[in-house]
Amino acid sequence: MEVRAYRCQPGVPYGRASAAVVPQGKRHGLWPPRVEATTAALTRILSNQSPQVLQEAVRLFRKSYLQLEQFPLYPGIPGILKQYQGRKIAVATNKPAPLADYSVQKAGIARYIDVVAADTGDVPLKPAPDLLFLVLRKLKMKASEAVMIGDSVVDILAGKAAGMLTCGVTCGIGSPEAVWDAGPDYLVGNPGELIKLIP
Repeated sequence: MEVRAYRCQPGVPYGRASAAVVPQGKRHGLWPPRVEATTAALTRILSNQSPQVLQEAVRLFRKSYLQLEQFPLYPGIPGILKQYQGRKIAVATNKPAPLADYSVQKAGIARYIDVVAADTGDVPLKPAPDLLFLVLRKLKMKASEAVMIGDSVVDILAGKAAGMLTCGVTCGIGSPEAVWDAGPDYLVGNPGELIKLIP
């Protein structure tokens, strides 16, 4: 298999680099719904309502999220997790902690994950590096020993702020151009390409 990862160069626009990194396959889509995006949408839709109405709408959304049965993974993720089994792996997400834990369990990947760092209300969220610092402390690792892999701008910015190498994935929920513009150290078109990039 040819490595399709691209070493990012400062000042090179995404359009010129996109020939080197073309997303393989379809975008993941919006299932399960993104918690942050849904909460933001509810906030916009209910902007003329009382704070209590918004709180109730968010509460009902989160309750229904915990009843979802399907949490499909990006293509290539199961193979990567099997390949990296035995290495320290963490999930750092802005989702509320109960929803993040539920997602990891329902997706069937809990056995591969050492730490789930999520929104507990007491740590600043990505793009701040605090969730990643929490992961590093729990895993007893230095930033120089870790790679932040993400499909959104906040993932890349948090990784850079934490002093980690960063790798953007262009087939996720984030815009490939926006992920590129965030300045990751590496960019891949799909998660499967990570296996050759990070042996």
